[in-house]
Amino acid sequence: MKALPFQYLKSPGNLKVCLYISFIVAICSCDSHSGFDYPKDLPEDFEFKAIWHFEGSVIDSSEGTFRQAISYDSDTTISFTLTKTQKAKIYQIVKDIDVFGYPEDFEPPTTMEVLPSSGFYLEVQIRGVRKRINWKENVYSSTKRAKRLRHFFDHLDELLDASAEIQALPKDDRAFF
Repeated sequence: MKALPFQYLKSPGNLKVCLYISFIVAICSCDSHSGFDYPKDLPEDFEFKAIWHFEGSVIDSSEGTFRQAISYDSDTTISFTLTKTQKAKIYQIVKDIDVFGYPEDFEPPTTMEVLPSSGFYLEVQIRGVRKRINWKENVYSSTKRAKRLRHFFDHLDELLDASAEIQALPKDDRAFF
């Protein structure tokens, strides 16, 4: 029996098809890893700012503050410093989701449009390099990268909800439909 693959490739049309399929497989197998060299352990200059809950929650680790919306026209800001352990957990998630692999304006595809859309904003600094991710629409996307970024904010919620200082704040009485 003759070697089928080589005979198959002798035809110019078949060669183009094989090259096209190889190209598609190569593109699809890429996991948009940024190539950023994340330090193994929490870097001394790691800082982040996150905004979520319809801009009702803002944490800024470099400023040492947390702002919580109370109503449509008022909010409260408190001094809030994360422990080194908390910061290390957040850094690990930042590393795991590879924030440097996201575009600045993240617009993943979705099959569901929800309005108003709450949006997310994340800014990190690692080794003097800043990265911003602004995700304003389609926050219910089910893509792998969207799920990973939502995981970051879910973890942040859990961490903050466990804090006595945050629990003592007045609750957000804004309503969204």
